[in-house]
Amino acid sequence: MSAGRDFSRPGQRAGGHPGRVSLMLKACAQDGRFIEQLVRHVVHQLGDVGFVERYLVVDTKPGAFLRQYAPPTPVALRNGLDRLVVAGLLDYWYEAPAAPETARDLNLRWFACDTAATHSSTGVPIAPHLHGFERAKGDYLLQADIDVLIGRRDPYHDYLSDMLFALD
Repeated sequence: MSAGRDFSRPGQRAGGHPGRVSLMLKACAQDGRFIEQLVRHVVHQLGDVGFVERYLVVDTKPGAFLRQYAPPTPVALRNGLDRLVVAGLLDYWYEAPAAPETARDLNLRWFACDTAATHSSTGVPIAPHLHGFERAKGDYLLQADIDVLIGRRDPYHDYLSDMLFALD
């Protein structure tokens, strides 16, 4: 943190953009063994920039993951996420509903498409993301899958204000 600035509150960013931003992460059962390291990496790299909330949406698809890199471990995932909430790295986490009526409602609202599919024909998760988008409390949303790699060379650069000004 730079001297004289409190980045823990929205509106106190060095770059000056006061936008309220939610951070939404998405994970699935294959991330279970590594969830704590993955969340710590993302949260640490993004820094304390005053997110309104930090939450994680779990895609409940049981297997056959897109770009699968590990076997599913849903119990490890849930336990790790609970520990991350207790540690204050996440405000909360939840499992995206997979009920056909919920997916149909989401697809109708977002795409005017009458389908109960939660994933694309190639396995890309759609409904979990949409459901997570709709839960955001911020005026803006920064979303990332949990296995994203982030590297910041300057921890004081206000990337979030840069992105928000680009959207305005």
